[in-house]
Amino acid sequence: MDLDLLTVLIAVGGMATGVGAIWAAWVARRQLRAHAEFVEEQNVLMRRQTELTAQSVTAQLKSLQLRDERERIRLEVSVMSQLWEEWTGPIFQRYRRASFQYFLDHYLIDGQLREPQYIDGATRALFNFYTELGYLTRTGVLRAERVLELHGNSIRHGWALWRPAAMREREMWSDPTRYADFEYLYGLAVKYRDRGEPSREELLLFLRKQGRTEEEMLAAAESPSPARERTAPTES
Repeated sequence: MDLDLLTVLIAVGGMATGVGAIWAAWVARRQLRAHAEFVEEQNVLMRRQTELTAQSVTAQLKSLQLRDERERIRLEVSVMSQLWEEWTGPIFQRYRRASFQYFLDHYLIDGQLREPQYIDGATRALFNFYTELGYLTRTGVLRAERVLELHGNSIRHGWALWRPAAMREREMWSDPTRYADFEYLYGLAVKYRDRGEPSREELLLFLRKQGRTEEEMLAAAESPSPARERTAPTES
């Protein structure tokens, strides 16, 4: 074979080999790009699925929270209603009158406040009521704002008036937690709307006002209302 022809054939073969290598490299590159695009698409799908899952979980959590909040509100309304009915009922009206009178008889001398040394039975019933109310507030069953709106004035003045006797009982019984939840409510009450601790003058005013209030309540309880008079049965 002619040397030049052999040289040409070798050159053509080399070119074919080179073209094949280039083609193989191009195909491989295309495959890598396609694979990268596929992987990116899968990543996008996975991110989207993750987002959808997170949105679904968030929606479910919000739904549960709303349901729990509705249940909590129902419980709060029910408990507050029962407590308010108890507080305004005739039994606790008598407790409040007796407690007020006991304080006037023993610890308000010549218009001056004296530190109470003993908690009488009626006052102890009021203390137990507010201790229970404090526990329900501290544990989250009742909202502090709602409790303070209804009872804040009595809590703030009641604890301040009887605090020396409560501290004396803690020492006598070696129980620092005695009436602690009532004291917890007092701490909230003095901070509520920046009212602060009541002064002695304010406590005296509270006693005078409370006395008028209890007298009015007693008079209202003993005197039938016009509506009752109109509907009262008559003897035949």
